[in-house]
Amino acid sequence: MPDRTTDIVQEHERALLRYAARLLGSQEDAGDVVQEAFLRLLKNNHAKGGLDSIENTRAWLYSVVRNLCGDTFRSKKRKMEISVAPEEFDNVRNAGAAPDAELAAKEDMKTIRQAINELDPRSREIVVLKLEHERSYKEIAQIMDISSSNVGFILHKAMKKLSEKLRHLEQEGAK
Repeated sequence: MPDRTTDIVQEHERALLRYAARLLGSQEDAGDVVQEAFLRLLKNNHAKGGLDSIENTRAWLYSVVRNLCGDTFRSKKRKMEISVAPEEFDNVRNAGAAPDAELAAKEDMKTIRQAINELDPRSREIVVLKLEHERSYKEIAQIMDISSSNVGFILHKAMKKLSEKLRHLEQEGAK
């Protein structure tokens, strides 16, 4: 593997694994998908005369992973759901916070994750790409093969739905 390809793998592998695992709900399937994406990168590298033929390597890889996840869903007939990894809850802790505060933060994270899971798959994926993977509208547009303005519109509607859902849950909890 050429040095540049190795650098690309090292730079993007972890983020792509997280992304695929969120979409598939399985670390094992995510590993298979990401491995296939890098194999396709190598094939593209050899077939088209180098990595320079790809305008935005990161967006290209995310797009390939996204498509491969879709293929995996169709072949396994699974429902697309973003899973909540237990280690994420460990990262929510406030330094020196009381156990009650830690528990409240974990519950908040669980509630937010559940609200995200209730979004339609397309909105959910855009929210995850923007908030969790910190991708730009342009990158999300390239990954999902839609316009940047459409990304903004879908994200705005999704965030409004999330806000309403969380407000409703908060009001129910206060009763």
